This record gives sequence, structure tokens and C-alpha cells, in this order.
Amino acid sequence: MIYADGIFDLIYYTQETGDVLSYIFNLSCDMTMVYINIYFLIPRYLVNKKYSTYLLMTFIGIVLVIVCVYGFNMVTLPIADLEEVDHLGTIIEVSFYTVGTLGIAAAIKITKYFYERQQRLNELKQSQLSSEVNYLKQQTNPHFLFNTLNSIYVLAKQKKANTPAAIMLLSDLMRYQTYDASSEKVPLTKEVEFLKNYLELEKLRRDKLNVTFNIEGNIRGELIEPLLFLPFVENAVKHSASTDELAEHVSITLQNLKNKLILNVTNSTGLNTLNSMQKENSGFGLDNVKKRIDLLYPDNHTLEIYESDQNYEVKFSIIK
Repeated sequence: MIYADGIFDLIYYTQETGDVLSYIFNLSCDMTMVYINIYFLIPRYLVNKKYSTYLLMTFIGIVLVIVCVYGFNMVTLPIADLEEVDHLGTIIEVSFYTVGTLGIAAAIKITKYFYERQQRLNELKQSQLSSEVNYLKQQTNPHFLFNTLNSIYVLAKQKKANTPAAIMLLSDLMRYQTYDASSEKVPLTKEVEFLKNYLELEKLRRDKLNVTFNIEGNIRGELIEPLLFLPFVENAVKHSASTDELAEHVSITLQNLKNKLILNVTNSTGLNTLNSMQKENSGFGLDNVKKRIDLLYPDNHTLEIYESDQNYEVKFSIIK
């Protein structure tokens, strides 16, 4: 100890110089422990849920830092000053700064890690959501095409004069599905035009079908996911089919309110063979759209379905 004290007497010309060197040494020890904790202990043990090992290794590291800092401070003090040192107070002070520095650094590192991890999870979830929504949207195309081709087949089989007009309407519908519907969102005006073309096609092959389409509020500038309303309208058209002489009605109202977009679709129903067969085969479209709506609007939509012997009604609203 005397020999060491003699050496440091040659180095420390003033007490201030000794304080600076002591501060640099203390800081170096703390930073070394901080880097070991951030880049080794946390990634290897804490992140992998090896909590006991992490706490043990951290505790050992803190003890080593305290021993080194305390030892350095004692060695650099003149022998005459050692008797006046509060050893317990010094150890407590060193421990306080070491644990405080390590704790702050570890908290920042852990917070950053979990934030980045949550960001990656959100990106992954969004990617999976987009993939599933696109998959459900793409399923609509062949389903819709099958039903539309079946309608034109009926016209051709009956040798109706309006068969060419039906083919042109189908061409417009498929053009919309191929190009516009590939976007994440489309203007609501285009979606409405698409639905009206579909209804015109159905009216060509069904003389008894009466359709009303009302729009309340200004829909210009509004955007909507493509083909979102189609299953409701298509389902209403199929459910309205009847084998008797009664008229077939489909009523559609689209309301664009300040904070809500509401689609109300009502169709006539009847207890007959044709209607029953179509009901049995109409579940695919509605199941598809329900899944898609739950993905796109998990907490800001309502879907209500009412059914009676005379009417079938769907009320779908999106909270903006």
C-alpha cells in the first residue's frame, strides 16, 4: 500500500487531479458494465426469459464494479486520509451511482427493444391482414363471374334480343373488377356505378325484378374498399327470385352521413322451391364479406340482418 501510495504521489500533483482520474475510472467501470449488460446480458438472457441467470450475472457485474471503484479510490488516497474515510458511506455512494447508471441504461435498452419488437409485430400483423383481405377479395371475382355468366346463359338459352347488351354490361363489370378493384380503395361513385350495372344485367334476364337505388347525401370524394357491397346486393337479388307470379323487389339505400356510411338492402322473399334452392347456395358470399368486414373494420362497423316471410333486410354501417 505504501509503495502504491508513493507511485500515485508522483502522479497526482493536486487533489483535483486525483478527483478527475477517479471520476474517469469510475465512469469507465460503469460504462463497461452498461455495455456488457446492453449488448450481452439483455439479448442473451433477459430477452430469452432466462431471468435468474440475468439477475445473477448482473449482480456479479455490479459487485465487481463496486469492488474495483472502491479499491481504486482507496489506493489513490494518501495514507493520512484513509483514517478519515467513511468506508460504508463510500461503498453506498459507489453502489448508488453504479446501480442507477446501469438501471437507466437497461431501462432505455429494454424499452427500445420492446418498442421495436412491437413495431415488427404490427408490421407483420398488417402484412397478414392485407394478404387475407386480398385473398377474400379475390375470391369474390370467380364467384361473381360464375353467377353473372349463369345469368347470360339464361338469356342466350331463351334467345333474348338483349343478350348482346348483357354481354356488354358483363364486359364493363369485369373491367372494373380487373383494374379498379385491384386498388386498396376506390371512389364510392365508381362502386355505386358498378352495382347499378350489375342490377341492370339482372333486370335484363328477369322481367319481374323491380329495383330501386336511392342515394342520400353527397358521395363524391368518398372512398371505399372495392366490391365490399357486392355480396349484399347479389344476395338480395338471388333471394328475391320467385317461381310464382308475384313481383320481385330489391330496394337499396345508401346514406352518407357526417360520421357514418350506411347501406340498407331489402328484398322480397317467398316460400317456394327456387328461393329455397338459392338460399342454400348463397352462404359463400355473405360468409366471405363478413370475414372481410371483421378484418377491415374490427371495431367500427355494425351488421344487422332481419328476415321474415315477406322480406330479407341487411343493414350495414361503417363508422368513419
